[in-house]
Amino acid sequence: MLSLTSLCLHVLRAFARARREEARLSLDDLVVALGARRADVRAAISSLHRAGLVDATTMRPTLEGFAL
Repeated sequence: MLSLTSLCLHVLRAFARARREEARLSLDDLVVALGARRADVRAAISSLHRAGLVDATTMRPTLEGFAL
């Protein structure tokens, strides 16, 4: 099981990759791609949203999140 910090990094990387490919990821897409529990992925997205790195409503990285 990944720690929240580690999972956040994986989620952010997946969002950035999808953004470069002009694709959109859903929560289910992330769960399957990362092999993590749905609740853990949701917690990671919420944490990234609070930090201003991901917009949870559009499921896309913010400019700051994409720049990392």
